[in-house]
Amino acid sequence: FCFFAYKLLTVGVRTHDIWSKMWKVDIPPRVKFFIWLLFHNILLTKFACVHRNILTTAVCLRCGALEENTLHVLRDCSSSQAIWVVYLHGLNC
Repeated sequence: FCFFAYKLLTVGVRTHDIWSKMWKVDIPPRVKFFIWLLFHNILLTKFACVHRNILTTAVCLRCGALEENTLHVLRDCSSSQAIWVVYLHGLNC
């Protein structure tokens, strides 16, 4: 899985080849779909909802940060950080 994530970030890699391989990896379909949303920058965060005039505020309900964007959801939110700590601890990282 990490190999595919690295390849998606590598310059000059044909994304069609990467996606065709990624869809064959034995991970839950919802994880594949989530990765697809991230790669295409269409994860429906509160910031994206404000940009599309669906919501009027992008404040994160979990931690109160002013802008709940993709990076905040995955890395910067204190709730996300707590999940990463537990996950990485389980991997002995």
